[in-house]
Amino acid sequence: MFLGRQPVFDRRMHAVGYELLYRRGEQDSDPGTDGDLRTSQVVLTTFLELGLDNVVGTSLAFINATRTFLLERLALHLPPDRVVVEVLEDVVPDAAVVEAVTELRQRGYLVALDDFLLDSIAEPLVPLADIVKVDVARVSPRDLPNYVARLERKGLRLLAECVETLEQFSACAALGFEYFQGFFLARPSTLRCARRRRPFSQLSALRVLALLERHDVNLDELLEAVSSDPTLSYRLLTVINSAAFGLQRRIESLRQALVMLGLRRVHGWVTMMLLGGLSDRPPELLATALVRARMCEQLASRLGTGREPAHFTTGLLSLLDVMLEMPWPELVPHLPLSAEVLAAIVGHEGMMGALLEVVIHYERCEWDGVQWPGLDAADFQRTYLDAIAWSGRLTASPEARAVARAASS
Repeated sequence: MFLGRQPVFDRRMHAVGYELLYRRGEQDSDPGTDGDLRTSQVVLTTFLELGLDNVVGTSLAFINATRTFLLERLALHLPPDRVVVEVLEDVVPDAAVVEAVTELRQRGYLVALDDFLLDSIAEPLVPLADIVKVDVARVSPRDLPNYVARLERKGLRLLAECVETLEQFSACAALGFEYFQGFFLARPSTLRCARRRRPFSQLSALRVLALLERHDVNLDELLEAVSSDPTLSYRLLTVINSAAFGLQRRIESLRQALVMLGLRRVHGWVTMMLLGGLSDRPPELLATALVRARMCEQLASRLGTGREPAHFTTGLLSLLDVMLEMPWPELVPHLPLSAEVLAAIVGHEGMMGALLEVVIHYERCEWDGVQWPGLDAADFQRTYLDAIAWSGRLTASPEARAVARAASS
């Protein structure tokens, strides 16, 4: 496992933080890798493998935030006093993004805007930012005073990126820039974790997420699901024992770790593990399962069943036998689900099972089977497109995103 690290300096050339960067090898940044996967891998490697203190010491960790990372509120599972959430330049600041960034500020997180340009799409986020990063290689020296004038606001600090000469450093400091990054100061370095990452079961993550979607989940059920995979147990214990939580003593009980993390944090960290691509199963299976889950949930909501979480679980686990290459009779005894939900998944019984069957018909374009009282073709189409877009955001699946873009164009 590898992690890139580039320091952020102040005017006295003291390191105040480090931007953490995705690396596949000693030098390979692999710019073609999906942004959500890059961010998730950086977080997992920093917090679960290397340790935050070992990576940044007492300084701040600048972590790149994609649209998915913001909308799924994944940054909220990181310590606000140790992290700067760096909104990437390609994130469109629509109402959902503005709401997510506002919540970060309200929760005490510092927010930075990456590669900012005046009159760019990122303008609406400036009032919410604590730090604005300006790439001085892309802005002419004569335009830099205009940046300082336009961005002048109490509490807002400017960071000059790509500073490659002493002259650039001095000029930016004279204009009012407070922070600096660039080859003149320090090139990015690569940290390496010698041990191999433990194999991670996507099934375990799916089971835990399915449980957390239920309104009646209890600690014993969650503990059983997490305990079924030693790697998942190890990772969650690592999270709670990391320096980020600042505990006075190590937590050795998985039950205690789950209590201290809370359901929301468990959900967030397990989601990041999925986003990090730590499974050897085909990603299309997860994407399909998530689309089914979302469709079942949304259609149940339209019908007013009041049991949306159970419908979500039914769709989410409907491909479990395929994912594990195991027949249902062997799987059923190990699933912490009600008899009603199991019957819906395995035999398409009851209302939940019947609705799942209709969703599968729609997925396969078997239109004769796509019928339900109170729902029309438009309901199914809207729900399907919403499910694809939602699944694409959650899994960072390039295929799902392509379909969602085509559907909305």
